[in-house]
Amino acid sequence: MAASASAPPPPPPPPSTYPAQPTYNPTPTPVKMPSWLDLGLIVMGVGVLLVLIGFLFGDAAAGQFGNGTLSTFQSDLEFFFVLAGVGFLLIVGGWMMRIIMPQWKARSVASPASSTAPAASTAAAPAAMPEPASPSPSAAAPPVPTCPSCGRPTAYIAQYGRYYCYSCARYV
Repeated sequence: MAASASAPPPPPPPPSTYPAQPTYNPTPTPVKMPSWLDLGLIVMGVGVLLVLIGFLFGDAAAGQFGNGTLSTFQSDLEFFFVLAGVGFLLIVGGWMMRIIMPQWKARSVASPASSTAPAASTAAAPAAMPEPASPSPSAAAPPVPTCPSCGRPTAYIAQYGRYYCYSCARYV
């Protein structure tokens, strides 16, 4: 008995030569594009490539070299204008998608669908609220400017740092 108690433990199993297999994940992880890359930039890149191909490979792309005839200046020029024109249209379209569309969307979000609801709520609010007995000068809110066109109170839009008149639909 004493001999079996002092016997060394068995050696560990040899390390596996095969790498660990990844587990199956049924829900795929969405691929995130870098913040600097968007669809407008991709479209502009394709447009730049088309213009480059038009400049560099107009002769080869026109197909004039394979049938034994020499290419003509006219076929090269025609193919250049086709590729360059499509390329420039893609560049302008990508620029619009990247620069102009976000500004247009931000402007349409700032203007509300109905212009009467905010004006009615601001007009009814002072009549329903009781006035404080003695407001301190430091706690008083600055006066809200009125619209120079219609005379109604304006609303401060923090995103643009300006006051906006909902009834006239313009910034003051």
